[in-house]
Formats: sequence, structure tokens, C-alpha cells
Amino acid sequence: MIDLYTAATSNGQRASIMLEATGLPYRAHKVDLAGGAQRGAEFLKINPAGQIPVIVDHGGPGGAPLTLTQSGAIMLYLAERSGRFLPSEGRKRAAVLAAFVQVMTTSPRRVPRSST
Repeated sequence: MIDLYTAATSNGQRASIMLEATGLPYRAHKVDLAGGAQRGAEFLKINPAGQIPVIVDHGGPGGAPLTLTQSGAIMLYLAERSGRFLPSEGRKRAAVLAAFVQVMTTSPRRVPRSST
């Protein structure tokens, strides 16, 4: 089981969407950012940086719990964990990673518009 600590932000939504897309079992925990929950002692035990999203995969590598932050890292981990969306073959994998980095680093205003 994976615990997801999130809020209604684009970063939080990325992790939520990826969990839904992979079909991995998870529980969502809403973090009240406006109320400052991310700065509370309980949340800081999970992520000392005080940021969302965070996942805790209780069945992580080798069966040991894994805590992971940063939406991009979470998305890549979930893709590998589920065996979906991230090809293992070199060229295909490189193309997916290039597209992933492009999306993660491009401002919405700078994304090229389709000419169709």
C-alpha cells in the first residue's frame, strides 16, 4: 500500500493522476496547506522539507518502506514500480524521458501550440 500526502496543486495532482493511471493501491491524505499542516510536526516527520506531494510506499524496494518527495521523482518511481509508461528498451525509454523532462521543465506559456 502507498500513502499519498497531497493537496490540490499541480504537483499534488501529478502524483494523484499517476497513482490512478498505474492502478497501484494507495490511500490519499489531504494536506491543508492554507492551514499550515505542511509545517506541523507530524507532517515534518514524513517530509522535513514541508512540501507536497510525498508518497510512502510500504512495500518499497526489498519490501522496506520508501518515502519519496518531488512530483517528477514520484511519477518516475511509480512508472517503474508498476511496469507501465516507461519502456525498458533504450531508444524508446530515452524518448519517453526526454518528453517527460520537457513537460516538467516547460512553462505552460511556452509549450508550443499545435498547428492543427
